[in-house]
Amino acid sequence: MTSEGLPGIDGEAFLQDFLEESEEHLRNVSSYLLTLEQQAAQGEVNEQAINEILRAFHTIKGLSGMIGLQEAEKLSHELESVLRHIRAGRITLDPSVIDVLSQGTRALEAIINTVRDPSAPMPDIQPVLARLPRPVEAGDQPSPSPPASPGQPILDWLARALPPAVVQALDTEDVRRVERAAENGKHIQLAIFTPSREKMAAGVTVNAVREQLSQQAQVIKAVPLIEQVSVNGEEPSAIVRFAFLLASDQKLSQKEGLPELEWSDIKAASPPPITPPPPRPSHDRVSPTVRVDVTRLDRLMELMGDLIRSHHRLEMLWGANGKPRREEEILAGDVLLEMRRQLRRLREAVIHVRMVPLEEVFGRMPLVVRDLSRSSGKQVRLILEGGDTEVDKALADRLLDPLLHLVRNAIAHGIELPEERAAARKPPEATIRISGRPEGDRIIVSVADDGRGVDMDRVAEKARALGWLAQDEPLTPTMALEFLCRPGFSTRDSADMAAGRGVGMDVVWQMVSSVGGQLEMETEPGQGTTFILKLPLTLLIVAVILVQVGPERYAIPRLVVDEIIEISDNEVASVNGREIISLRGQPLPLVRLAETFKVNSQREEPPRYGIVVSSAEGRVALGVDRLLGLREVVVRHFRDPLLSIPGISGATELGDGRPILIVDVPDLLRYERARRSR
Repeated sequence: MTSEGLPGIDGEAFLQDFLEESEEHLRNVSSYLLTLEQQAAQGEVNEQAINEILRAFHTIKGLSGMIGLQEAEKLSHELESVLRHIRAGRITLDPSVIDVLSQGTRALEAIINTVRDPSAPMPDIQPVLARLPRPVEAGDQPSPSPPASPGQPILDWLARALPPAVVQALDTEDVRRVERAAENGKHIQLAIFTPSREKMAAGVTVNAVREQLSQQAQVIKAVPLIEQVSVNGEEPSAIVRFAFLLASDQKLSQKEGLPELEWSDIKAASPPPITPPPPRPSHDRVSPTVRVDVTRLDRLMELMGDLIRSHHRLEMLWGANGKPRREEEILAGDVLLEMRRQLRRLREAVIHVRMVPLEEVFGRMPLVVRDLSRSSGKQVRLILEGGDTEVDKALADRLLDPLLHLVRNAIAHGIELPEERAAARKPPEATIRISGRPEGDRIIVSVADDGRGVDMDRVAEKARALGWLAQDEPLTPTMALEFLCRPGFSTRDSADMAAGRGVGMDVVWQMVSSVGGQLEMETEPGQGTTFILKLPLTLLIVAVILVQVGPERYAIPRLVVDEIIEISDNEVASVNGREIISLRGQPLPLVRLAETFKVNSQREEPPRYGIVVSSAEGRVALGVDRLLGLREVVVRHFRDPLLSIPGISGATELGDGRPILIVDVPDLLRYERARRSR
């Protein structure tokens, strides 16, 4: 399905709404499936969970039908039928039923993904449909006879009252629902929604209209109407409108709070008068949230970045010493201080709008852990902590794949089988703990397991065989992490290691490095492994330390800096061809940025300052000539591979038009280590 299939409206925006709403429903399904399984094991059936899953599948079915995604519409309809039979007691809820519902949910997610990525293959839903359980009637009850087809009068009535496109879209069950609703005295109405760019900009989309109508009535059918319209004598062009066939206790066209719709009272076309029952009081529900396109927020962040640069420029015009000379300059200084406060408030407000809870990412993990533990024969308990911690939406989207890799590796290679754990005097059920918490201007996400831990001897052996580690060089946990994250660390061999952590770890490293974060690992043989991701609060505006190396200026993200030290001329020593300095009595390797970036520095003596950061070999001091201060800057990432520079992630500028390169510290230190090895 492409946007060309939705003429007359913003098809891309419509499809994006479909993707976002479907993803939200699939997350809820995954969560409620686990709830069903846990309570079914105790002999209980959670009707609320069943109803929520039913509602999710029903909504996805309707949305899929609107965009012509027939596979998703058919599969969600069949899954919905299974849930209805479970609720009616005709199918027993057991682990095998949960398995097939889980498989169907994953297949549904894969089908919907083809809308996002048209090159992705369409999954075959037949194996899932073949596994779906069928209702079994009790032996002492006669098999129910098939329901009779709707009578001709109701069909003739609908044919007279509805547009032909709506009538053609109705199936037998839709007609029965209309017939039952009319017999129960409900109002049958047709509401038509005409999308427009202005309505979409205000958040009034077809998905929002459907949701609001479903809160007030039963949505029997939603049908897209493609019509040819001629404006001012021009050639006719196609537009898409959406018709909703509804059954309600009272006329919705008379209710306040509903969006602008075209209404027609279908029941008026019915010959037999039906006296409706007394109307029940209804309560309008207004959502306290607004769905905002992230691209609009990105544009807002860009505008804020322009304001920040203007602020920097005004600071430079004010003067380096900050001392006013005239009354006008005093007034300009007051304006500058007020702008600084306004910028801070604006930054906090924009970042807050972009925030989403980690629960959006964590919510995918329980079903993954369940499926992997069952397929591997391992018993795993998942603990989620800090799901209410908020992160940048862009960061949350990029965090899912790394967490999936870490969880899969932990179960596949880190956690032992129950008999192995029993032999090691461990509980047969292993534990994986995923947690998130804020820490200043960054977010800490950790994935911990109580498995066998990383076999450091095996990692060292492999690294030495590849020439990454000298024969007499000891292996530290941070060095082991770097090796495990290298693409050259064969995934086939990784399964032979005690912990087997090589699979997919390069994906984790690349994600963390690309956002200017840090990845750490703590491991203990026989006790388990913890991976710690230290990530920035937001990806577009970051705090940096501005430094100067020769004539060039660089920005080092504040997030990776441990401390800043002064370097005296006589404290630099050389050991085995490498410069070191002393920090509180401990040796600290020195990396001169002038040498790494090949900058012509006028200073022949050692750099004056060291920016102390953590590396795969421990702590390292980055040597710079001058400190220019701490600033918040707008990051422009390099995405063109032709602009890729080792140790540089992007650029920024402060208002004077001169670009400042942003240092990618993890990548810089990896490059420096490889350069020394060569």
